[in-house]
Amino acid sequence: MTPAPVAIHRRVFGGGAKPELVEAAHVLTGLALALIALLLAGIAFLAVDVAPGRTEAVVAMCISLLVLLVLLVGIPRVVARDAHRRV
Repeated sequence: MTPAPVAIHRRVFGGGAKPELVEAAHVLTGLALALIALLLAGIAFLAVDVAPGRTEAVVAMCISLLVLLVLLVGIPRVVARDAHRRV
């Protein structure tokens, strides 16, 4: 999904479609990050499920998702908010 904006750019370069390209890149990159977060949480679940057990695996998955949510959503929003305040 992340290479999709590159392919779109190569196809429409010079055609005045910059706003559409930026919007598509934004949506596709967000989707790719969400899927990566789910993948990492699933890996944590699998690793913990095999060793300690199912309950611990669910806890590890939830903690992973929470940390990834903060890193991928929370921090960028704070940085964007602070950047808008400075302007």
